[in-house]
Amino acid sequence: MYKNTSLGELIQINKDFINSEVDKKVNIETIKKIVKTLNAEKKVIISGMDFIWKLDTIKSILIKSNSLENTVYFNKRLDSENIIKNWDKLSEYINKSINKNTKIIVLQNIWEIENIKDFLKDLFKTNYKIIIIWNDIKVSFIKDIEIKQMLKWDISKELYYWNISILSNSTNSNLNKLSLSIKKDKIILDNIFNLKAVKNINLYNSTISFLSKIDDFISIREIHEDFIKNENIAIKTFTDYIDYTEQSKIIEKIPLYDLKSNREIKYKNKYFFLDNWILNSINHFRQTKERLIKNLVFIKLYYYKFEIFGGRFWTYEFDFYIKENNCGTYAIKVSNQENFKRDLARLKKVGATKKYIILENLEDLKIKKKVYDNLEIISLEDFIKKDLD
Repeated sequence: MYKNTSLGELIQINKDFINSEVDKKVNIETIKKIVKTLNAEKKVIISGMDFIWKLDTIKSILIKSNSLENTVYFNKRLDSENIIKNWDKLSEYINKSINKNTKIIVLQNIWEIENIKDFLKDLFKTNYKIIIIWNDIKVSFIKDIEIKQMLKWDISKELYYWNISILSNSTNSNLNKLSLSIKKDKIILDNIFNLKAVKNINLYNSTISFLSKIDDFISIREIHEDFIKNENIAIKTFTDYIDYTEQSKIIEKIPLYDLKSNREIKYKNKYFFLDNWILNSINHFRQTKERLIKNLVFIKLYYYKFEIFGGRFWTYEFDFYIKENNCGTYAIKVSNQENFKRDLARLKKVGATKKYIILENLEDLKIKKKVYDNLEIISLEDFIKKDLD
């Protein structure tokens, strides 16, 4: 796109990018958290999955504080000709960009630059406020703030596409699916294929697609045994693919917790996606509604930073168990018309401070009584909107 780009032109490209229009739908609480950290520590890492407005959040902070003109910005992804290939070149870029008014340096996607951690150690000794935006590298002595999706959800859309109204202005569902598939492919290429030792992207996609369809608490070895009935892959490679995806914050593993023995069941886990549209697009938008509903409930719980488990009481397994938090314990079951009466009877016997049976909607069942002591029957939409603090 940019041919024969000079260092000065690269600086201008980054200036134009940081000054471009900001998405107005940023999370105010996250902004406050970042500002508080910068005031206290002068340096912060902003992480979280791709396409969730990390940069827009930072731009909002700079705009509100009238600091855009006092900011030096560099995004490695804008360096199409690989001008900034090592820390010497990045240092030259910064020195050429700064002036007497510079107060903030924002660096994004810089993990590919040689010896970047050593460079950052020196940069952090300066008086500038430093904001690092990336997903892949952690620095132990820097505060890491993870930005998650906002919970302003239109259930009918979010169940399948997760904020498609923000990602695309088109009302054409085929175009929207194509747009999301492209974004999904970009995330996988950037976070998995290019950064990890993945040689076969098709086999990787098949692995994660297979994993996404499993709705049981099961060991990796058991999943692998099922998978190799149709695909040829070593268990180490299979495990690595799943680990890479978890490290890239695309999926999250939750273990099974047995309430009778009060302990975690080793090697029995279930995997959830941190975005429903990736879960859906990785299966060509043919994921089951039940799986999507459960995943959406997981995202809600994950947003609150709960310690999330699956629950088992005697032989009855329910979807989510939240151990002690400020409000006690939660037991949550996503149910349907066929299994509702059975789930109601069994969840009543589970010991927890608060219990929920979640249904896609309540109208079909014509439920008259919705609360039984500490057990509430609730629609998916009402649960998603509910404050759990």
